[in-house]
Amino acid sequence: LPLVCGPLTVANHTIGSTYMFKILLRDKEKAKKCLNIFKDFLVSYSRRLLKAGADSILMLSPNDSGLGGNIFSEILIPIYRDISRDLNKKLVLHICGNVNRIIDYLPETDIPAFSFDIPSMDIDHVIDRLKNKMILIGGVPTIDFLMEGDRKMVFDQSVLSLKKGVDILAPSCCFVPRTKKENILAMRDAIKSWN
Repeated sequence: LPLVCGPLTVANHTIGSTYMFKILLRDKEKAKKCLNIFKDFLVSYSRRLLKAGADSILMLSPNDSGLGGNIFSEILIPIYRDISRDLNKKLVLHICGNVNRIIDYLPETDIPAFSFDIPSMDIDHVIDRLKNKMILIGGVPTIDFLMEGDRKMVFDQSVLSLKKGVDILAPSCCFVPRTKKENILAMRDAIKSWN
């Protein structure tokens, strides 16, 4: 699953987050124009990845967690709908951190799957709000469990996440380089025991 950054994240890195958030608040038309430029680049690059054999694209958009529902709904949802349509819905959205301010808007993006950050988000809350609206991916904390925890912690958390309703078991935010191999295998073993 190749990774790309979402349009707001690319904009923040390119023109600066202070400036980008300022125009999001003060000049919405300018913000939309700017984000659509980055959207077009993202779609073009993602199409090449799909053509090269990728099954789907993981779009990382950590800066979305800093938005309120009104801005997310008015500005980003139309852009995300365009991206999802242009990529034939072969897309997963990952937002780091706490997304409580925008969680109810996520299904409106038409992106079929959402990868969430635990422990920043309560797993029961995510499942309550999004189950049967999006494919839910995640369930195992990247640092506290996969990198610093032991096999039993990871196995137990994996089984718990599956029981609670996670559709695809995964780390909260990718595997970091020092992730223990036995902890990765514990996730695999939990999936086998669950099935």
